[in-house]
Amino acid sequence: MQQGGLTPLQVLRAATVNGARAARREPSAGKIERGAPADLVLLDADPTADIGNASRIFRVFKNGRMFDPDELISSIR
Repeated sequence: MQQGGLTPLQVLRAATVNGARAARREPSAGKIERGAPADLVLLDADPTADIGNASRIFRVFKNGRMFDPDELISSIR
């Protein structure tokens, strides 16, 4: 997408906000608060500066539990 001319922020929006909008889940998606249904990926670099930073995953939160990405990857191998 970036090679097609989109900025890193536009790529992120296309992958997140626009997907939630298309699935009609926009009102409940994108919230970071207690009880919110969203899962969270915490990065250690800014993906709006460089879209490649989207792969620099520091932690993953799923159903209120924190996971180390290396442990997740090794558990599926």
